[in-house]
Amino acid sequence: MIDYLYISTILTTNSLFSLILNLVTLLGNSAFYVILISLIYWFSDRKFGKFLFITLGFSALFVSITKIIFLDSRPYWFDNNILLSTSNSSFGLPSGHALISLVILSLLFLNTRKLYFKLICLLLIPAIGLSRIYLGVHYPYQIIFGWLFGIIILYLIFSSRLPITKWWNKMNFKYQLSLLASFSFFIIIFCIMLVNYYETLLISNSAETVYNVKALNILSVNTIFFPLGFLSGIIISEILYKYSKISDFSYTKIHVLIKFIVGFSILYLLYYINSYFEIEISFIIGILIGLWILLFCPILFKRSISF
Repeated sequence: MIDYLYISTILTTNSLFSLILNLVTLLGNSAFYVILISLIYWFSDRKFGKFLFITLGFSALFVSITKIIFLDSRPYWFDNNILLSTSNSSFGLPSGHALISLVILSLLFLNTRKLYFKLICLLLIPAIGLSRIYLGVHYPYQIIFGWLFGIIILYLIFSSRLPITKWWNKMNFKYQLSLLASFSFFIIIFCIMLVNYYETLLISNSAETVYNVKALNILSVNTIFFPLGFLSGIIISEILYKYSKISDFSYTKIHVLIKFIVGFSILYLLYYINSYFEIEISFIIGILIGLWILLFCPILFKRSISF
């Protein structure tokens, strides 16, 4: 059993330790990987960056859906001694930080030849998971399941990537967009039905338990809208990019600097708008973020584009 009272005491009395843990846990946040992969996509390797973005989108959506399916609690729901330094408005199983960090860092590990970068990836995977436990936002088994689901996702990627890519590329863009719309509609309907079922189940339980109150407060289909929109934006961008003719731009240092400033300024603005309006337009904001990173920003730094 994890002694969260003891851990909370450490975090209270050791600000340096608390700072380190919070910095480590930030490296498992999906927003961090959006920034990291944007750098790869814009300035290094477009093909690998696109692959990482699609993987990140599916992984984040998978996390959001499975959290609704399992409806598992977090440690701080029941222990007031846990001093939270971050807020979480979702269920605990699986850990999104553990799953996403394992998937993305594993792919980065396999794609680099630099030994020091490989070592960083290997160290960050367990460090991020452990930081989530010690900060009181996850039970150990939620981290373990996050890693297990991440391993399954990696296996599916390596076993089915080529046949799925060939099948996808054989379709014209109208069928691709129709399939994307059908997929999004199915996911939304499935989650709506699931949430309605669980709400009825929780309300029918007359006992006003801590779990029931917490679960009803955060049980919502809206948690899938942003990752679903983000994934949709990525796929739409790739479809439009594929069927367009964009000539390369000759980069200079000033072009790189301007692209960096403009690219991340707009990205920050979109994330800020999403946090300000919360769920109302999260699906649209997710699409816009995907479009900005993979399509609109690159267009600004290309000589010409035509469809």
